[in-house]
Amino acid sequence: MRYLKSPNEARLAEDRCWSGEAMMVDDKTKRDFQDRDRVSAEDEYEVRHFAEQNGLTIEQTMMLIRKHGDSREVLTRAARQLRERGTSEAG
Repeated sequence: MRYLKSPNEARLAEDRCWSGEAMMVDDKTKRDFQDRDRVSAEDEYEVRHFAEQNGLTIEQTMMLIRKHGDSREVLTRAARQLRERGTSEAG
């Protein structure tokens, strides 16, 4: 089951259903390995989870994604370097 993020999103989903428009639901139970290799900057929970796993703030994580892309492996290395340096910039 997918939980909607806001009342507005619920209204939009209901409108799409009544209009006959097909809805794409992000089913988190149907993930492939490719999805696990990436950190989506558009999914707040993924950013928050990566930040918590790597001892970073959400802002630091977003900065790393902008700078290095969404590869989890690359981001994990950059996060380690960031922590070791103890600064707010990576690279």
